[in-house]
Amino acid sequence: MNNSRITLIVGLLLAVLVGLVIFFGGAGRNANSNVNTLEMAPQTPVQEVGISESSTASPPASNAGVIRIIAPNGGEMLEIGDTVRVSWDAQNISTQYAGLRLEVWSISGDRPIIKDGQCLNCINGGMITLSGVTLHNGIGSVEWEVGKKLYALHTPPGPGDKYVLMAVAERGNTDEETQACLEENPNSLGCKKGWSVVLGTDWSDSVFSITN
Repeated sequence: MNNSRITLIVGLLLAVLVGLVIFFGGAGRNANSNVNTLEMAPQTPVQEVGISESSTASPPASNAGVIRIIAPNGGEMLEIGDTVRVSWDAQNISTQYAGLRLEVWSISGDRPIIKDGQCLNCINGGMITLSGVTLHNGIGSVEWEVGKKLYALHTPPGPGDKYVLMAVAERGNTDEETQACLEENPNSLGCKKGWSVVLGTDWSDSVFSITN
């Protein structure tokens, strides 16, 4: 075999080897590129679950055994300008930071209809005390000046014969509850604002009236 043939064969072998190196090297780079693309692909954002804020647009649910209204509990005839003693009995209050929210609601019918903890025939209502009342176990009371405006835009209950008192025992959220909320919903503003936890709710047994 002469030298020219040997040179030709060696050249062909080198060309094949270079082609194989280029082919497999490119495949390896493509494989690595695919892996990196999968690792760096953006994930679908998780929708934040917010904290619902409490509202007095509808009466809160009841929790029996915590708060019971003593007066006015039905049948009373109150006059605008009267100072009335509102009283209640509280039980099973386990925190010193509990408060009582008092509201007067107009209803349809002669007594509140409660189902699954909700007043079905309550129409609208409003506060009768500007600040919350500190709640302790046992009997408590506060004075209510019937018809008094608590602030400039406040509309106190006027003359009518279909009113009931609503008493809501509640407390603020604890530091532990706030932390748990933020861990579950890191970007939620509701967790940082704080919220009320209802301990129990009661309504007058039947309606009372307000006259001029």
